[in-house]
Amino acid sequence: MNCQGLREIPKRKDVLNYLKDKGAGIICLQDTHLNKNDENDVRNMWGHEVIIHGKTSNSRGVAILFSNNFEYKVKGINKDEDGNLLIIDLNISDISVRIINIYGPNSDCPLFFSTIREAIEENQNTCHTVWGL
Repeated sequence: MNCQGLREIPKRKDVLNYLKDKGAGIICLQDTHLNKNDENDVRNMWGHEVIIHGKTSNSRGVAILFSNNFEYKVKGINKDEDGNLLIIDLNISDISVRIINIYGPNSDCPLFFSTIREAIEENQNTCHTVWGL
């Protein structure tokens, strides 16, 4: 889901309540305008685990929200430098899953897309890959 910014607390509450009603186990958010400093506040509002990656508070930013309706274990987390890419490797019921959350850059950036291709191709025979755009 492209949030177009979650800096404002009322909007953040509205979006998180909307998403809670959907009952999804994993939710990928893009263009959050959030960074690591916001993680605890968002986790408290969400009520479950969240992983946030962002560089600035006025653009970009990605987040992955988890619900407690299934068991999982985070095996690894990879990020880019700009807050456009968050990759999480999980074990869900003995199945390896890679979640790739992408908020594409506004400029031509071949290296960014090469990184995504490598992340998709890496371990493709041993894990399931899901991406949020």
